[in-house]
Amino acid sequence: MKDEDLFSLLCSRCTELDFSNCDLLGGVSQHGWESIRRLCPDLCRLSLEKWKDRSTLTLIASGHTNLTHLNLSRVVGSLTSSHVVKCVTSGLSNLRDLNLSHNENIDDTCMTIIGEYCQTLTAINLNCCYRITDVGLEHLLEHCGPFEMLCIKRCALLTGAPLIKHKDKFHRVQHINAKGCVDIDQDCWTQLLGTSLINANSWRLGECTTSLAAVVAAHEMIHGDLSTSPDLSLVALDLSWHDELNEDVVCQVLNLSPMITCLKFRACETIGSTMVMMAARSCSKLRKVNVARCNSISNASIVALANHCRELRDLNVSWSLVADEAVLKVLNNCTFLTHLSIQGCKMITANGIATSMTEHVSLQWLDASWANDISEKVARQMVTDRMNILSIPIEILDYYGESMKCSDV
Repeated sequence: MKDEDLFSLLCSRCTELDFSNCDLLGGVSQHGWESIRRLCPDLCRLSLEKWKDRSTLTLIASGHTNLTHLNLSRVVGSLTSSHVVKCVTSGLSNLRDLNLSHNENIDDTCMTIIGEYCQTLTAINLNCCYRITDVGLEHLLEHCGPFEMLCIKRCALLTGAPLIKHKDKFHRVQHINAKGCVDIDQDCWTQLLGTSLINANSWRLGECTTSLAAVVAAHEMIHGDLSTSPDLSLVALDLSWHDELNEDVVCQVLNLSPMITCLKFRACETIGSTMVMMAARSCSKLRKVNVARCNSISNASIVALANHCRELRDLNVSWSLVADEAVLKVLNNCTFLTHLSIQGCKMITANGIATSMTEHVSLQWLDASWANDISEKVARQMVTDRMNILSIPIEILDYYGESMKCSDV
């Protein structure tokens, strides 16, 4: 694509441009990129996710005075703070949503400049920006907000200090992703989440020291008994790797969350069949469920899930008590299922599930590693049968975790 090709696609009424992962723009000149500001004066959304040419990035992203949403995530070679500084100091004063995720060179200097120049910011994604510390986050929170979204996944240098100091900036927060931020303590999350449970849309707090019971208690001090509240807005809840979750409190939340589509409770030893039964009764829109290594998950609870949650796409019941009956119910009832993990499920047999598995039109991936009956030979045969019956490929991990695909048989 050259300048004239780009210009033919643009007009003065253009408000959104998505160049994510685009490989066809190498012929556009610096003048071409700079001309976007003149050709699209009302541009408000711009995505340059996985952008491959850092030398042109600031030319494209700078100077759009009406821009409200900017996605600079996963820039190839990693975005640097100097790139971001050039963009935000060029007049992006109306920016509300900024995505810098998975750029490992972003640092505290960048956070300071964003705070000073983008004070209308209410949503920021800093997932896997490993260099950010409390100093940078403090500068950001001091000037921006109130926040509706904060994503700091794997920002392991952060503590709860700046979040507590600016907790007034989070009373409207809907999306939190702090997975892996192990130094942000339970008290911090209680104060932040307790005031915003009624607004919450997604909480991804795997590995964080969060007490859902304390969060609910903090909510009830302000709003009264949760059981009398209207339905919650939660769509995604991830509390994986929590070893002291109160299953009754989890059930209380799920009972008021009919819109939930994603549940992750991986390796939560206190979570069992009671929670899965409640999810089956209350959360019929579920699409992704991960209860791997919740050792007391029973066969009957997964049968109930399959009977009531027929939109499931992704199910992980690894290292549970699940047997053939439950897997067959899932395969027969959940016609949209694409991913299934039965890793370590010792009660599942090849004879019991092979036919339904090979005849399932949507299934793309089956993890049967450490499932005693799914040997390499059995996995190869399943892959072959699937192609013979449906002409649709599938990937299966056999007992030893080796991948079996059509190209291997």
